[in-house]
Amino acid sequence: MAHTIFDEGTIPDPRRLGNRVGGALALLILLLAAFVVFSSDAARRSIHGNSVMLKAEAVLGANHLALSTAEQAVVMAELHRLGIVDRASVQSVIDDADRAIETLAAESALLSAQLDEDTSDIENAADSATGMLGSVVALAEDGKPTEAESLLMSGEPALAELDAAVAATSEDAASSVAVADGLLGSLLVTSALLIGFVVLAGAIAVFRLVARLGTQTARQRSLVRLRSERRVQQARADLIAGISHQLRTPITSIYGFSELLLERGLVDRDTALELVGIINMESSELSRMVDDLLVSARIDAGRLSYDLHPVSLCHELDSVLRPYERSDAEISVDCLPVTVLADPMRLRQVLRNLIANAIHHGGALVEVSTRISGNRVICSVVDDGSGVPPELEDVLFERFIHRGRTSLTVGSIGMGLYIAKSLVTDMGGTIEYVRVHGLTVFRFTLPLESSELPEPPVLSYTEQPTSSD
Repeated sequence: MAHTIFDEGTIPDPRRLGNRVGGALALLILLLAAFVVFSSDAARRSIHGNSVMLKAEAVLGANHLALSTAEQAVVMAELHRLGIVDRASVQSVIDDADRAIETLAAESALLSAQLDEDTSDIENAADSATGMLGSVVALAEDGKPTEAESLLMSGEPALAELDAAVAATSEDAASSVAVADGLLGSLLVTSALLIGFVVLAGAIAVFRLVARLGTQTARQRSLVRLRSERRVQQARADLIAGISHQLRTPITSIYGFSELLLERGLVDRDTALELVGIINMESSELSRMVDDLLVSARIDAGRLSYDLHPVSLCHELDSVLRPYERSDAEISVDCLPVTVLADPMRLRQVLRNLIANAIHHGGALVEVSTRISGNRVICSVVDDGSGVPPELEDVLFERFIHRGRTSLTVGSIGMGLYIAKSLVTDMGGTIEYVRVHGLTVFRFTLPLESSELPEPPVLSYTEQPTSSD
């Protein structure tokens, strides 16, 4: 019987095989560990860079917001000096400006804390900007709007210096993020080639996909927040521009015609009466704008109160239309003698805003009419203007609605329709805009005297009410 004799060297050694497998696994683990270390470092730098970019955007936004609120404080101080607004309104704006300046200082400090390199440029620029803006607000609070405006104009380089320093930091962070992202991508490709295992390559792909999705989600959320902040900042800037432009027109007319009366006296009685009528109309327009500003501020603060009781709608309408008797406006009225449950002062403001809007936008036709529907009265203000573009109808009753850089409601500061809707809704009514046979119609409803008195509204205004039918 033949015996097969095996060479000892040809028999696989389980220990050597185990060592080889263990070595291969150790190499794989080492490569995986190296990949994890390097990718984690790259991801850390990428996340840090993105965080710096977000903080830089926050500082830029805070800088612009602080500038806008300081400018608003100067405008309100000037209005207070002219006797147009009370001290409480000025102080409210000044408090907003102080908070915006504190936010700018805090955001600048947070940005400096996140940076590894020397941050003296940002810190010095932030100190200069906040110090200058604080001095501007202090002058406005002391009733020195002219000195505050001069200081604000001379201090613009400090704000520009802060913007430039923060923008440079953001650009450096963006470059760092790009390098880190590139390094992370290279590590992923190299590790996949070296490891060569489908499972590990799949794990890396899944990790990469999850990381990218997480980064994209975080970036999208950050972009949404930043866009929202920018819209708020733009709205505040547009409000300042609108106030400055719209208030300047009636103030200029009042001042100019009163100077003319002082120079010529009352020699020509007809001319004097005409000038006095113009001054009266411009004063009424100015009063309406200031009322809108004050009511909007009280709505935001949740401090708007109502005194609901039976009110003659025709009587309040007559008091609103009386100033227009001395103007060229022709307004036809068809008013039923009804009594509604409302706050008379708020009702007059609603009527004043809707009629002023119709006069500014309409042509020769302006009509105000009332009718009864069930236990409610419907008041309609009609004009033959071109109406509102369809794309703006859904936001018609929101604040600061603009088409490009032009206010949607000409001759206003962008709050008339928003305030009208807020007041009508809080008094238990509804308001809507429609186009009927080529005419523009704003109509609102209020409960009749026989209706059950609605509970006084509790206003938080964390969310503005939507347009009602």
